[in-house]
Amino acid sequence: MAQSKKNVLMNLVGMRFGKLVVLERVERVKGDRGHVKWRCRCDCGKETVALATNLRRGLTRSCGCAQYHRAPSMEKGARFGKLVILERAEGPRGRGFHPRWRCRCDCGNEMVVYGNKLRRGHTKSCGCAHWPRTSLLEKIQRNVRIAENGCWIWGTGKWKWYRNTKDKGKKVSVHRAVYEQFKGPIPDGLFVCHNCPGGDNPACCNPDHLWLGTNAENLQDASRKRRLKERGEAK
Repeated sequence: MAQSKKNVLMNLVGMRFGKLVVLERVERVKGDRGHVKWRCRCDCGKETVALATNLRRGLTRSCGCAQYHRAPSMEKGARFGKLVILERAEGPRGRGFHPRWRCRCDCGNEMVVYGNKLRRGHTKSCGCAHWPRTSLLEKIQRNVRIAENGCWIWGTGKWKWYRNTKDKGKKVSVHRAVYEQFKGPIPDGLFVCHNCPGGDNPACCNPDHLWLGTNAENLQDASRKRRLKERGEAK
């Protein structure tokens, strides 16, 4: 009478499953509940015993070393995804406090991240990898309305002070971002001032109405336009 296929034991000796190579079958002992076990050698050199069903189904593919690979050391220059560590961030230290690290993303944005989130792969970017980025020119086309005097007014409403937006993941003043977009980088120590026809308009971001000035010139311009007095009264 032919033997039932159910009772035929597959010989796994010499076969590879992931990082494991089967060496021999392990003798059954009390408590195995009929499970077939095989002794295997991992590529790391360690031997382990695995169930035949787990090997064939791909549930066991190493001795465990593949799950606990060594993460990069937490030091300056270490990379985790799109983030590179710059330095350890200030904050409480000691038992119970997780260290935090200041990192720079490949997009140029900087952020502070807990070390355990970097090691576990929970944080791999500043967030730019999750959302499609809208260019500043697209934002201008979508948000700017042109006034009669030629001012570019960002958004709607009667808010008369400076507007903010995000450029390359950073919060920036709209008029500064627009100036750099159309006229180039702003040198250190200089401020973007307004010179709108028909009166002062801080909400304007028309590059033709913007000029660069020193801190003293910026204060003189604000005083001449009575901005400092208005801000003081608003407080």
